[in-house]
Amino acid sequence: MEVKIDVNADLWEKAKAKLSSSQIASAMRMAINESLTKGRTEVRKGIQETYNMRTALLNDEKTGLRIKKAKGYNLTGDISASHKPVPISEANPKFKSVTIGQKFGKGKDGSINKGAKIKRSVGQISVEVIKGQRKTINTAFVPGRATNSQTGQQSFTSAIFARGKRGTPGFKFGKQRMPIDVISTVSPGTAATNERSVEQYQGVVTEYANKRFVHHIERLIKQVDGLS
Repeated sequence: MEVKIDVNADLWEKAKAKLSSSQIASAMRMAINESLTKGRTEVRKGIQETYNMRTALLNDEKTGLRIKKAKGYNLTGDISASHKPVPISEANPKFKSVTIGQKFGKGKDGSINKGAKIKRSVGQISVEVIKGQRKTINTAFVPGRATNSQTGQQSFTSAIFARGKRGTPGFKFGKQRMPIDVISTVSPGTAATNERSVEQYQGVVTEYANKRFVHHIERLIKQVDGLS
């Protein structure tokens, strides 16, 4: 994400006249770093306006958003995001049982009577990767329990599987000969660069960076003038 700092010409001339280059650099560094911290929050909000992704996932530096702050005279910093596709189990899944059979019984008079319906506990899974756009994945399933191939230990899993393989940015469904794999969706990096997400945060972060730079310049000038 790019953040530009535009300073009023009069304030800039005043700053150059009263402050050293190290003081101006310090003001800019503080403004950049403060805007990066603010920016990470705004990027997360921007992503969550469009996509179903948990706050905890996006706040984790390994799976979500991370900051590289400006240091010394290196007045650059950035917000980067993981490009690892997110499991589709994050996308607000809903499960619906489906009828796969019908029980029948014979009455005393020899007539055939319908009995209870036979249903799969999880026969149909729908997900909402983009909010408001729910889609059904007919070939997907949730095993419930997974077995570690090395230890043999079983544990509960909420992951959603299908035949195919994970890719970038999404999952490539395959035929019966394909292996079974976890279905994934877009990565935080892809979500952050979506136009709808960028619209939510770009202007807010740039405006904040400029306000903080002006604040620090004015504060330092007051210190030099003995007013604070």
